[in-house]
Amino acid sequence: MVRFISCDWGTTSFRLKLVDTADLKVLSEISNEMGVAKVNRMFLDSLVGKGPSREDFFKETLAKGLNELQQASGEDLSGLMIICSGMASSSIGLRELAFTPIPFNVSGRDLNMDFIGVTDAFPNSLILLSGLKSDCDVMRGEETQLIGIIQDYKSFGGDGVFIFPGTHSKHITVIDGHVVDFTTYMTGEMFEVVGQHSILRNSISANSDLSVADHLAAFRKGVREGYSEPLLSTLFKVRTQELFNTYTPEQNYHYLSGILIGSELKNLAKDSGFPTYLCGTSGVFYPYQLAFETLELLAVTISKEMVEKSVVSGQYKIFNQNLNHERSIFLGSF
Repeated sequence: MVRFISCDWGTTSFRLKLVDTADLKVLSEISNEMGVAKVNRMFLDSLVGKGPSREDFFKETLAKGLNELQQASGEDLSGLMIICSGMASSSIGLRELAFTPIPFNVSGRDLNMDFIGVTDAFPNSLILLSGLKSDCDVMRGEETQLIGIIQDYKSFGGDGVFIFPGTHSKHITVIDGHVVDFTTYMTGEMFEVVGQHSILRNSISANSDLSVADHLAAFRKGVREGYSEPLLSTLFKVRTQELFNTYTPEQNYHYLSGILIGSELKNLAKDSGFPTYLCGTSGVFYPYQLAFETLELLAVTISKEMVEKSVVSGQYKIFNQNLNHERSIFLGSF
């Protein structure tokens, strides 16, 4: 396999990359908002008539993306293998796959997956990767990023807590090269829900400028109070600070962000003995860095470039581990 197509299919986003396997260099890429949730809604709407099956419907969306990637690259992509991670293997995705239970070896060799062969209508084979589950939590996509980061971060010693900020932040504990636990925090989603659909919506004004001293001070205060005080009562201060003219709505916006991030980070033990790795490229990555600094929590910052490459690195690592595994579903497939 000289080249492959990386598909990162999230809840709200869809990304395709043409990758050279020699150095995992991305030769061309496209992205759009045709995430799994949106495609699923479109599929359910199509059932009013006599539409295609779920798998065929998702393949149609994937084919449109491949055509766009083909135009961007100027190359014929038919026949190339697609490796797909994220929510495509969920109950609302292309084909539901069972989660892989933890403990999980970060080599990726035990990850559940499925192979979908070439058809006349779809000239690309597809490897669909699943996610992980604990007794009380699940994830799809971050495990592939984690595998990629550990593959590329040569200084990793086998133990650590990896934090992936986002709409649903993940804290993943790795001991002796195995995922032994992880926790999901609905930090980003709570920020949106509280800020747009609660009484607090009238007390904040969206902005992204943390370089303003007053905004930064409000954020840091929110982090400290979210970390040390009860979340539900602290949230109401957003309302009273606006009523008493203590904070402007712009300051309150960052104060609210700080509260939620601080509340998330209170569950990090300062003396766990394990290094903490902060991984992320999203718009909330910088606020998380500031929160760690404010709380004097130590963290190794994984570079933006490494995190961006992690999906591709993880997918290729998983493919190679399973290609050579005696129980591999790929044996005899090529």
